[in-house]
Amino acid sequence: MPHGVADQNRKKAQSRRAEYTQMQEAYCAEHKEDLLCMQLRLKQHTDHTKEEVAAMHEKLSQMSLEERKTAKDAMLEFWCNDPAVDRDEQGVCLMWKLRRDKHLVEEKQKPIDVPWAKADVREQGPPGLDTAYKAENDAMHEWYCTKNSAEVEDSQPCLQWRITLKDTSVEERKRLTQLNLAMNKARLEGSKAFSEKLKLARELKDHEALDRAQAEWKEYREHGRAAFTEMMRAWCEDGEGKGKSDEDSPICKRYRDGKVKAEL
Repeated sequence: MPHGVADQNRKKAQSRRAEYTQMQEAYCAEHKEDLLCMQLRLKQHTDHTKEEVAAMHEKLSQMSLEERKTAKDAMLEFWCNDPAVDRDEQGVCLMWKLRRDKHLVEEKQKPIDVPWAKADVREQGPPGLDTAYKAENDAMHEWYCTKNSAEVEDSQPCLQWRITLKDTSVEERKRLTQLNLAMNKARLEGSKAFSEKLKLARELKDHEALDRAQAEWKEYREHGRAAFTEMMRAWCEDGEGKGKSDEDSPICKRYRDGKVKAEL
């Protein structure tokens, strides 16, 4: 292989790795308790005790291949389905699209239904989790998931938080993980219709249909984030974050910034 081609391939690989890290940070900022995000936490933070590191490694080792694939697909769907940023033809999303399309072609040749369809684009989250954000996020989950109703305890943010607790039994963690897996699958399947609408509108160059599909997708996406947003609202308006400044509460700063963005 010529030196120039090899150098170009190395640069592309480095760019994909950098984007993958950026995608992990954005996704895990909103889905901190996903088991897959533990890998990022282990990589980014060195202040974990030996017991915490061992506990996280144990939980990661208990994930099945199906659970890992579903978690990774959820992260890619989050990153590549952004109506505001079209990443469909480059980097991580292009590689995902090519692998998915190949898989779909193979699946069409089998006497079973094709699983999920193509994804499009999604909104980028904050750049990562610093120590202050992490500490307040932990406190918010504990407050919200233990001091509220049974309905709140069964929400996905609380379900994911309970999975990570040290005193959660193996049996209970397995049950919760299966519930979380089912929720992620439902979200991915629910995005199929919107993905097809966006793809068709782009192919037909129908700007009116594209605007309508993007608006519907945005509403669906925000609905998927409703549980996490409600937890932040409760923390910042009724809980221990109430009345705190942006400097004292990175969680509430993010919540207030999100409200301003939604109103624009």
